[in-house]
Formats: sequence, C-alpha cells, structure tokens
Amino acid sequence: MQKGVFHQGRILLVGDAAGLVRPMMGEGLSHAILSGQTAADEIASFLTAQAPDLSQYTHRVNGMIDTLRVSRLPIELFGFAMAARSALLKLVNLWQSPK
Repeated sequence: MQKGVFHQGRILLVGDAAGLVRPMMGEGLSHAILSGQTAADEIASFLTAQAPDLSQYTHRVNGMIDTLRVSRLPIELFGFAMAARSALLKLVNLWQSPK
C-alpha cells in the first residue's frame, strides 16, 4: 500500500480500488471498510458545506496507511525471521548431507 491521492474532484477511491486490500490474503480489509466510512463522512461534510472539497479524504486515508504500516511491522519482521531461519536450515542440511 502506498500513500497517494485518493480523490479527484468529486471522485473518491475507496477500499480495494484505493489499493487498501492486499489481494493474496485480504489483509487490510478493515482499512478498506474504514475508508468507506471515512468517504461517507467526508462526502457528508462536503454536501453540508462544512468542507470546501474532498481533499481531507486523501489526508485521512494516507494516515490510515501509516497506521497499517506500523501495525504490520512486527508481523513482517516475524515473517522475515521465519524465512531467514528456513533458508539457514536448508543450508545446514545441504552442508550435512553426504556427498
């Protein structure tokens, strides 16, 4: 997921269209749902003249992406450690196998 611009004029990118869901495992689904709620809030603010445009939506989605990156860090580090362990075990097995 990358930060970016998630609105143009009256068009908002929400959920999977905004790239908030990882396609392989559906990770980020809660952020995709939250982006829909955020879009509704920003549209309501715009329609009631409380906001001049929909640019706040982009700002809020980018904040969600930052939060998701921080919350995923331990999971990604654990995944990296497991991959490194697996590679090391394969090397040890190759080294110990009879020639």
